[in-house]
Amino acid sequence: MKKIHSASSLKLYKCCARKYAHRYLLKTRFDRDCTPSSALEFGSALHKCLELCNHRVEKFSSNVLKEACLPYASLTTEDYGKILHMLDKYFAFNKHHNCTILKTELKISLFNNTFMGYIDAIVSDGENWWIRDTKTCAQHSSYVPSHLHRDEQVIFYHASAQSIADSLKLSIDDYAGFRYMELQKPSSKYKDGESLSEYCDRLNNSKAGIKEYVILKEKIPVLDTNNLGIFSKVLEEADILEARFNTEKYIGEPNFGSCFDFMKPCEYWSQCHNNLFSEPVSQTLTIDSEPFFIAKKEEDDFCFDDLFDIDDELFNF
Repeated sequence: MKKIHSASSLKLYKCCARKYAHRYLLKTRFDRDCTPSSALEFGSALHKCLELCNHRVEKFSSNVLKEACLPYASLTTEDYGKILHMLDKYFAFNKHHNCTILKTELKISLFNNTFMGYIDAIVSDGENWWIRDTKTCAQHSSYVPSHLHRDEQVIFYHASAQSIADSLKLSIDDYAGFRYMELQKPSSKYKDGESLSEYCDRLNNSKAGIKEYVILKEKIPVLDTNNLGIFSKVLEEADILEARFNTEKYIGEPNFGSCFDFMKPCEYWSQCHNNLFSEPVSQTLTIDSEPFFIAKKEEDDFCFDDLFDIDDELFNF
């Protein structure tokens, strides 16, 4: 059966064909020393909260929070407080900007079921309707606006606008574009002995906020069945890999430059390196395992001449 692609699967293929094969073709189990990303679990829990309450404050409750967070063992009381704080800001943002949620977790299928995805929310501002995707972040990046109009997810979801309008009985003429929201995670730490409500009250002084980037529909590249534009090459390569896997069990070439993406080792590290990431490797020699410091004199006596041979003539301007 031919694989159905998504924006995330094609991103993974571009990152590393071998990892793509392990995840989607071989369905290889993660290495036993692979630990889930706490940041990923935090974001998943927050998204689950929004999903369970349909992005509506009147449907949110403590039971929703508990149900959403239960599958993620790494979450702490601090995480619970931060999720509550970020949801509070999300609901307040919608109210302030007159955003009405029309539909959540909308499944889309494109190009004869070649692509599939789930849209976080369809939002109305009273005049137009928008496709919205919501992400969590530690810091807002100044680089986001420069590439959003060419982001795979933005382009794929934009291509589904007509089918969304048909399914929700909306006018395609009222479709305005894409809204990309970043919910920033506050940095304030939970204090021992503090109740969850006390911690949430303290987080109200946090500078962490929300940014929503608006991409008008005219600025987003158009895809159609006969023209997949910038994705035609990667789609073709992924399909060729699948065909070769089915006939000769070929699983693509590894990209060793991506073995440590996102500050953590690949989940399939052992498949390419023949050892778990946590296992010592005999070829590695530690020269000096102790921290190295330069002994510093008293400030009155210290000068850089003690460390470096500096020619003072070079600094006579």
